[in-house]
Amino acid sequence: MNKYLKIGLGVLGVIVLGIGLLVFDFLSDMKPDKDKEEEVKVQAEQYLKDNFEGGRFEIYDVWYDNMDVNSLFEYAAKVRSEDNIEFLVYFNNEKNKMEDSYIAEKWAKNLYDILNPYLEKNISDLEEVFVLFDDDVGSIYNLDYKNSGEYKDYDASVTIHITLSRNLNDSDQNLLEGVTDYLQSELKVRHATIQLNSSKNHKLDPLISQY
Repeated sequence: MNKYLKIGLGVLGVIVLGIGLLVFDFLSDMKPDKDKEEEVKVQAEQYLKDNFEGGRFEIYDVWYDNMDVNSLFEYAAKVRSEDNIEFLVYFNNEKNKMEDSYIAEKWAKNLYDILNPYLEKNISDLEEVFVLFDDDVGSIYNLDYKNSGEYKDYDASVTIHITLSRNLNDSDQNLLEGVTDYLQSELKVRHATIQLNSSKNHKLDPLISQY
């Protein structure tokens, strides 16, 4: 066999092996560690006993952030409360302590329940709505299960994603301004980022309002 062909095949083999190792490492990183999942469940059980006294809660799963979406934690226990609030309990890597997202999820649900009827009434092509507060908003404002407060009494910023089942058009800027005014004047939301998207064309830039 020609020596140059041998060298070429050898180089190709090294490249293929390298790619194979990279793929294996990537797939390994995508899989959760069972021991860490069990550890976060145990931590969450104790945390709930210490901080949610008198309530009934179910740890029904573990969330693994394999895409580094959240800088606060890698693993979090998924918890469901008796008032049907689904939230996370996790170890905050930045603050080095256990926390939960109960307040964030409760505020988001309360705001969604008020906002969505308005959106359904005023937007005929409404497809879906997401309301999001930062997971650690309860810790920031020193709120908890027994003292959850109301979003309108705090400076917490909320992010709202509104998706339409059609392409965006020129009149949607007025629509977005109407939603922004409703949030400010009627719902007393102090700070918000509202993003209007189209499910028909994901390449189009969303319309964004922020205050």
